[in-house]
Formats: sequence, C-alpha cells, structure tokens
Amino acid sequence: MKSKLILSIACATGLALSSCNSGEPQKTTTPTPAEQPAATQNDALPANDMSAMEAALAQDSTNIQLRTQVAANYYNAGDLNKAAYHFSIVRMIDPKNLDALKNLGNINYDAHKDEAAIHFYEEALQIQPDDINMRAAIWQPATLASIR
Repeated sequence: MKSKLILSIACATGLALSSCNSGEPQKTTTPTPAEQPAATQNDALPANDMSAMEAALAQDSTNIQLRTQVAANYYNAGDLNKAAYHFSIVRMIDPKNLDALKNLGNINYDAHKDEAAIHFYEEALQIQPDDINMRAAIWQPATLASIR
C-alpha cells in the first residue's frame, strides 16, 4: 500500500518512473555492481554533478540519500524551489526524515515564511525532542516573526 502511494505521488509530481503507466508494481531484481550503471551508485557521483545525480534519480526516484544530496546542492546553490521540491519528496517517502523536516524549515525561514518554518521545526522536534539546535531554530523565526 505504501509503495503504491509513493508511486502515485511520484507519478503526480512528474517523476520519471517506468511503472507509472502500468498500474501494477514491477518486479525488480537488484543488479550486481558490474551490471549497475555508475550513475546510480551514490559513491560514484561527484557531489556537484547535478545532471548525473538527476539522471540517477530518474532511475531510482526513492533513493533518499541521493535525493537529500540533490536537495542540499540546490539549497546551497540558492535554488530554494528545487531544494524544497526534493526535500518534500524525501518527506513523502519517509515522513519522519529529520533532514527533510529541518531543511524544509530552513528553506521556509530563508524565504521569510516564518510560520511555515516553525511548523517544520516543531515537527522535527516532536521526533527528536532533546535536539537543542532545533529548539534554537524554532526560537529564531518566532522572534523575527514578531519583529517583521
């Protein structure tokens, strides 16, 4: 059920999945390293080669580690929309992914969307209540929201 939901979400967001049109889950086999293209091996991808990383995501759209790296690269390049898009997909795949929640908070904070930033930070804090850095992250936009 969860994989069908992810597949539906991925199809709706325009991700390239070969099984989107079939309606049936595809049987997959894990290729040996020799059979697997280098572009789908995270270790073989340079951290700044976005075209190779995007191509790898087209092959494995649910690869959380790779998608998080792509999102972080977009965030660091200042493309908040693409970063938010990829972190949102990570969150759809794994709703309790702390990296996605924290970074969606950061993206909203950078975009001066303080209420949304606080929402994501609070969600992350519910998962990891002892995170002092997250408590500080919530405090900052809350304080700025009252000043702005």
